[in-house]
Order: sequence, then C-alpha cells, then structure tokens
Amino acid sequence: MEIIDKYFADKRKKQLRDLSVIAESDKKILEYLKKLYFFEINFDKKETQKYYSKRAGWTLDFIAQNDTKLLSDISTRLITKAISEDSASDYGTVQLLSNIDFYDYNYGKLIDICLNISAGSGYSHVHKIYSLRILKKVILKSPELSREISDSLSEPFKHFHAPSLIVAKREFLKFLDKLS
Repeated sequence: MEIIDKYFADKRKKQLRDLSVIAESDKKILEYLKKLYFFEINFDKKETQKYYSKRAGWTLDFIAQNDTKLLSDISTRLITKAISEDSASDYGTVQLLSNIDFYDYNYGKLIDICLNISAGSGYSHVHKIYSLRILKKVILKSPELSREISDSLSEPFKHFHAPSLIVAKREFLKFLDKLS
C-alpha cells in the first residue's frame, strides 16, 4: 500500500503518529496495518517483513493510545501471539496489549506470561511495567483473580529495586488496595 510505504520510509516517530491519525478514520489502512503486524503480508526478504511488522505495531500502538476500543478486535490474536511465540519478549506485543481493551478471555495463560515477565531477570523494566498494566486490566475484568495475582507477585516485587519498578509496584499495590 503506497501510503504506508511513504510513511514507513521515514524513520521518525512523528511519521507513524501521523499515519495512526489517518488509519483511525480509514478502515482499509487500519486493516492493512493489522495484516502487516501479524505477518499476513509476505515480502521477498524476511528482514523487510519484520521491519514492516514492527513499524505497523508502533502505529497500532499510537492508535490504541488514542482509542483503546478501536483495536479490541485483535485482542485475542495479540494474546495468542504473546502465548504462542517467544513474543512475550517482544516489547511491541506486550506494549500493545497493555494499551488496548480486550474482550473476555481465559486469562490463565496471559496471567502466566505477565507473571513470568515480572519475575524474569531477562526482561527489561519496560516489559515488567507493561505486564503490570495488563494484569490490572485482567483484574478489572475478573476481580476474583486479584488475590491470586497479588500473592504471585509478592516474591518478584522484592526484586523491584529500580526507581521505575518501585513506582510501578507502588501504583499496582494502590490499585489493589482500592479494590479491597
């Protein structure tokens, strides 16, 4: 799609934000971005396909930040992607999941992924923060899971020493207190 090629050619973030505004009102472009993100459009080179998928993911994330419901139709596919691949380590998937509304789902595997990221030493602080955001959304959808999730995070929280993680932990605990 020519318009996407034009916006992806320029590597500035502003270009992706501009494209996200266009895609919010143009379903054809939005659907094309989704296909790019999920590798449904093939390119000659795998590197090109990965590049387009990554840029599409960033654009979709800008869309989700503006309207969390606009991408809720792909929530199950995102969760499946996070579960099936090693894409839990993919910053884009975790970030995008944290910014969209998702429908009712069997949250067990998603909770496991988020808890593994929170406890894992191989994940960045950003991964851990986005995982906590996802867990908040799960708890809002299924409050009966709050105690189990809280108990599971008690050990990983002991290792949250970086300032950004301390703030994220504090916000998460405040969130749980408000629910009680």
